[in-house]
Amino acid sequence: MTAPDATIVTGEGAPSSGASRTERIVVVVWDGMRPDCVTPELTPHLHAFAAGGATYRRAVGIFPAVTRTTTASFSTGSYPNAHGVIANLFVGPPGDRAPLDTGERAALERLRPGNDGRLLPVPTLAGALAAAGKRMVLLGSGTTGQITLLDPERVATTIHLAFTWPEPLLALLAARYGPPPARVVPVQAANDWLTTVLTDYVLSELDPDVAIMWLCEPDVSQHAAGLGSPTALDAIRGNDARLGRILAAIEASDVPTTIIVASDHGHSTVVGMVRTTDALAGAGFGRALERGQLLLGEQSLLVEDSPGAAGLRDAVGAWLAEQPWVGAMVTWPDPNGDTTGPSGMLTPRALWNDRLRPPLAHAPSFTYSYAWTDDPNVHGVPGSAYTGFVAARADFARLQGPIVGLNRLTSTHGTLGPRDQRIVLALGGARIRAGALDLPAGIVDLAPTVLALLGLPPLPDADGRVLAEALRDGPAPTSLAVRTEPVATLRDGYVRRHWVDRTAYLDTGSEG
Repeated sequence: MTAPDATIVTGEGAPSSGASRTERIVVVVWDGMRPDCVTPELTPHLHAFAAGGATYRRAVGIFPAVTRTTTASFSTGSYPNAHGVIANLFVGPPGDRAPLDTGERAALERLRPGNDGRLLPVPTLAGALAAAGKRMVLLGSGTTGQITLLDPERVATTIHLAFTWPEPLLALLAARYGPPPARVVPVQAANDWLTTVLTDYVLSELDPDVAIMWLCEPDVSQHAAGLGSPTALDAIRGNDARLGRILAAIEASDVPTTIIVASDHGHSTVVGMVRTTDALAGAGFGRALERGQLLLGEQSLLVEDSPGAAGLRDAVGAWLAEQPWVGAMVTWPDPNGDTTGPSGMLTPRALWNDRLRPPLAHAPSFTYSYAWTDDPNVHGVPGSAYTGFVAARADFARLQGPIVGLNRLTSTHGTLGPRDQRIVLALGGARIRAGALDLPAGIVDLAPTVLALLGLPPLPDADGRVLAEALRDGPAPTSLAVRTEPVATLRDGYVRRHWVDRTAYLDTGSEG
C-alpha cells in the first residue's frame, strides 16, 4: 500500500469541542509519523480528529530531526542551542569526551556538571507545572532517556515500559494490568498496555492536569521494515486504534479536555550508509582521529582545541562541504568565538533563532545534514536520504567507497529534508476552533501553549510561542503576520525561515 501525499482535512466534531475552558490537557505523540500518512483509510480516528479541530499544515520539528533533540525542545520550548541536546548521540564536554547516548537515562546524568546540577540548562514544562501545583503524568514506550528528557528533575509521574517514577508504581500497575509486554515489532502489545494504563488508571484515578503519552511507533517499524511496508502500516493502524480509545475515554469522562496529537519528525528511505570514520581516514585525517584531535558524534564533528586546531578545523570543514552525501552544514563557534566557515554554511543562530545563547561546553565544530531527495521507494512513498553506517544493515557486497549499500529496505530520519522536518500537529477538544491553519508552527510551541491553556506564566527562556490562533477566544489566524527570509542556498535546494512574532520556523526544499 502506498501512503499518498494527503492533505489533512478539517471540519467539526472533536471531543469536548464545545467547552469554553480547559481543565485537562492530553498530548499524544506518534514517533516518526509523517503527515502524508494521515488518510481516512489508514488513520480514520486521527483523520476525523484533525477534521474536528485545528490542524497545522506547515508544522515542523527540529533539526536534527531526531527524537531526543525534539523531546528536549518539546520539554523546554526552546531550540537545541539553548537546551544542549544537539543530537541523539554527541561527544561529551571537555574532560568527558566519550560519546553521550541520550537514549540512556543514566548517560544523561553526565550533563549535570556543566548545567549547575541540572540535566538541561533552561526551564522545563514539567518544572513550571510542578511549581504551580499542577500534576503531570508521562507515559512512554521509547528509550529511557527520551522520557527522562520530558521530566529531567523528576517532579512528575512517569510510566515507562522499563521503569516508573515513583518506583513503587510499577508494581501496582503490574498487579492490575500485568507486567509491561516486551517491545516486539510492530510494538502493539506494549503500546496497548500503556494506553490501558492511561485510560483506565491515569485519567480516572490520578486525574492529572497534563498527560503526555509518547508512543514509539511508527518509528520503530519504519526503521525495521521501511516506509509503506506492511509492518509499518500495521503499526500506524495500531496507533490509530489506540487514539480512538483515548478519545472515547476523554469524551466519557466529561472533563473539559484539550487534546494535542503530534509527531516529532518524519522519515526517509535510506539509499546508502556513510562510513564517516573510513571516509575521514581516506581523506588524510586518520592521524587526527587516532590522536583524539578529531572526534565524531551523530552527524557532527569536533576538533579539539589544541595546537594546529584552527588549520585542522578549516581543512575538515572544507572537506565536509565537498562530500556528495552532505546536504547542509552548520558551523559552530570555535573556542575563540570565531563563527566563520566555508561559504554557504549555516550557523546555530541562523538555523534556529537569532537570540544569543551561552556557549555549550560540548558544542561541536560542525554538524551536518545528510543529503536528501524526494525519490520514492519500492512502495511508492517519496523521500530518501543517506544516513550513518549501521553494520547490521550494511551489505558489504555493494561497497561504494565510503558509502555502503543496504541489504533490506529501511528508513531513518535526521536530515533537513522536508520529509524529515514536516510533522503532524493537530489540536482538538476544549477551547479549540476548527479549521486548517496555514501559519507556521512547531514542536517548540507545545510547552508554551500547554501553559497558556492552564493560565500559567510562560517559560522565561522559550523560543516557541503560544498557538493562540488555534483557540476559540484567540486572534483570527489571518491577523497574524508571517515574515519570510532566505537563510541559505544549498547544492540541491534552499533553507529559509518563517517568522511569527519572535519565533522562527525552518522551511527547506529542493526548489527556489
